Amino acid sequence: MMTWVSVPQLVGLPGLPTSDPRCRDFLQRANATSRARSARGGGLEYLVTDLPEETQQALAAQAAGAVKPATDAINGGKAAKRSAQVQSCADAMARYGVQLESRGAFDPRTNPRLDLFQRFEAYHRARGTAVWPCITEFCALWDAGQIDALDSTKAAYSVMPAKTLDKWYRAWRVNGVEALLERKPRKDKGQTALSRDPVMHEAFIGALAGIHDPTARQVRRVMALRLGDAAPPEGTIKRWLRDFKGANKVALLRFKNPDAFKNKYRVAHGSNSESLTAPNQRWELDSTITDCMLIDPATGEIRRHAIISCIDVYTRRVKFLVSRTSSSNAIKALVRRCIMDWGKPEAVKTDNGKDYLAHDFEFALQALQIGHQLSTPFSPEQKGHIERVQGTMLHDLFPMLAGFVGHSVAERKAIDSALSFAERFGKKNAVIEFHLPPEQLQNIIDSWVDEYHQRDHSALGCSPAAMAQATTTHITRIDERALDLLLMQVAGSGTRTVTKRGISFPEGWYAAPELAAANVMGTLVRCRQDVDDLGVMHVFNLDGIFICKALNHALLGINKAELSAKSRIVENETIAPFQQAMQKAKRSGIVAKAVDRIYGEREAAAADAAPNVTRLQPRVVMEATAAVAALVASRDTSAQDAARAQVRAAMEEDVPVVRPLTEKQLYSAWVRLQARVAGGEPVSPRELERMRSYESTAEFQGWHQLHQGTDPLAESTG
Repeated sequence: MMTWVSVPQLVGLPGLPTSDPRCRDFLQRANATSRARSARGGGLEYLVTDLPEETQQALAAQAAGAVKPATDAINGGKAAKRSAQVQSCADAMARYGVQLESRGAFDPRTNPRLDLFQRFEAYHRARGTAVWPCITEFCALWDAGQIDALDSTKAAYSVMPAKTLDKWYRAWRVNGVEALLERKPRKDKGQTALSRDPVMHEAFIGALAGIHDPTARQVRRVMALRLGDAAPPEGTIKRWLRDFKGANKVALLRFKNPDAFKNKYRVAHGSNSESLTAPNQRWELDSTITDCMLIDPATGEIRRHAIISCIDVYTRRVKFLVSRTSSSNAIKALVRRCIMDWGKPEAVKTDNGKDYLAHDFEFALQALQIGHQLSTPFSPEQKGHIERVQGTMLHDLFPMLAGFVGHSVAERKAIDSALSFAERFGKKNAVIEFHLPPEQLQNIIDSWVDEYHQRDHSALGCSPAAMAQATTTHITRIDERALDLLLMQVAGSGTRTVTKRGISFPEGWYAAPELAAANVMGTLVRCRQDVDDLGVMHVFNLDGIFICKALNHALLGINKAELSAKSRIVENETIAPFQQAMQKAKRSGIVAKAVDRIYGEREAAAADAAPNVTRLQPRVVMEATAAVAALVASRDTSAQDAARAQVRAAMEEDVPVVRPLTEKQLYSAWVRLQARVAGGEPVSPRELERMRSYESTAEFQGWHQLHQGTDPLAESTG
C-alpha cells in the first residue's frame, strides 16, 4: 500500500527542513515521487517510501501514537476484512467474543500486550515494509521512548526484545486476539511425576550422581532396573535433566567438580591481604610444572621442569626459579635471592609438600627467625596470591615459547593434532621442534617479571614496583655469607679437604687462588653450592668464616694458566714470611751451639771421670793455599806468625753466596731488561733468551696481570 503525504505534514520532521519553501526545494532536488494533491488547497503530495529513512520512521511513530481505542480498531478490521490477519482476528472474536471481553482482552488498559501490539500494527501499516525489519525498528524506537503508549503498558514492558514481539506476531496470526492475552501461571507448575514419586526421584538422583555427565538414555537404563516398565520415556527424562541441571547448577558443580566450584562460585567476600600493612610481612611460596618441554644441553634429555615461585603479598613483587624438580635446595635458593633483593620476611606461607617440610628448609627458617605458616591440606585458595600470579605467568608467557604443550590435556591433544603424522613420528621432511634450555627459560621469565612489576595491579591501584618504592618501612638485611651457609645447597657430604689441585667433586675440581694459602691448604672446609650456578662453590672454614668462591674451570671455561699464576702468588705471599723466619732462625746456629755445649759438657765430664784418658786436639784440615804452604815450609817463628795472620784474614773475608732470585726479583729484572731494550742499550743474546723463556711461564702471566709492567722493587731500589 502506497502512502502519500503533503508538504505541511513533512515540515520540521527529522531529515527535512523547517519551512515550506526549503522543504519543497529539498524534495525536488531529491527527485522524490510526487503527484497532484486532490484535497482542498491543491498542491503536491509525495510518496513516503522516497523520503529519508528517519523521516519515514517519524511518520510511522506518529501513526502508532494515533491509534484509536482497541474496540474501534477491531471493529474497523471486521468491516474492512482486507487481510488474512484481520479475518483471523475477527473469527477469534466471533468464537470467543463474550469470553474474551469478560477477561479484558479488548481493553488496552487491562491488557498491556494488546496495547503494545496494536501500536506495532499501526507502525507496520505506516511503514509498508517487511515484518522483521519493521519489528526491529519498532523495538528500537520503543526502547528509546519514541513510541507513545499508556503508562501501564510502559511500566509492564519498559524494554521490548525483537524476538519477543516476533513471537507475539506469529501467535497472533494463528490464534488471533486470544494469543495476546496475559497468561496466568499454572498452579501445578513444576510438579511432575518426578517430584511426586519418591522412588522415581531416588532412582533419577542415583543415576545422575553415579554417571559423570549422563544422557537421557543412560539415565533411563538405570531407572528401568529399579522401576521396570514404569520408567518414564527418554523424552521426559531429557526434559527432567535440563530442568534439574538448570535449577541446581551450583550445587551440582560442587558435587561433580569441587575445584571448578572453588574457582567459580566459592564465596570470596574478604581478602587474605587486608591485614598486611608493610612489605615482607608475609611471602607465599609454591611450585608448579612448566607448560613447555625443556632440553638439558649436557645430556640432551627433553622433559618438563619445575618452577618455584615467591610473592611478597603486600607489594605483589614476584620471583621465579626454574629447577629440574621442586626440591628443598631449589626453594632455599629462591628464598636466598628474595632476601638479598627484598630483605628478610616475617613469615612465609606454603603448602604441605614434602619439599616445603624438609628438615634443612625448616632449620634455615628457624635460624633466620622466619615464621612458617602452612595452609590447610587441599586448600590452595589460602595462598591465592601466588596461585594467581603463577597462572598469569603461565597463560601470558608460555603459549609464545617453543616447546609449549598446553595448559590442559585438551590443549595438549589439540597441539598434537595440529602436527602431521610424519611430524609426530619424526619421519623424513618433518619439521624439527626446537626446545629451550633451562637457563634461557630463566632469562625469559626474569624479563617477564621486570615487565610485570611495571604493570598496574587492580588490587593495588598501582604497579608492584611503585608500591615497593612508595613504602618507607624498615627492611631487615642479612649477611650474605650467613645466607650462603643456611640457604645454599650442601655440596656432597658438606665438607671437603683442600688439596693441591683444589676441592674434588663429581662435577670436577673447584679451585681458587685463596685455597693456596698456608692456613687453608690441607684443611677441612665446608662447601655450599648454588643450584642455579653449578660452576661456583662457596667455601667456608669449619667456624663458618667465608674463605672464597671456588670455580670449576672446566664448566665455566676459564683459563687455568691464569689461575695457576695467581695461586702461586698467594702461596708465596702466605708461606714466604714463615719460611724467612725459619731460615733466619736456622742461620742463628742455636741448634749447633746447643749440641756442642751438650756434648762438650758430656765429653769433659767423661774425661774428668777417667784420669787415664788423654784428650786429643781436633785435627784441622785446611786447603793448601800459598799462604798455608809458606807457613808449613818456614821454620821462622815471625814468618809463621805473618802467614797465620794472612790465613786468618782470608777466612774472615765475606765470600759471596749465590742464592736463587725470588719471583718478585725475577719480574723486577724482566721490567728493567725491557727498559734497556726499549732504550736501545746493548743486550746479550743470553739475556734475551732468558727473557723470552720467562715470558712463557704462568708465573710471569700472574705477576704481569698484577703489576702491568711496573717494577715491584722500584721503591726499594730507587
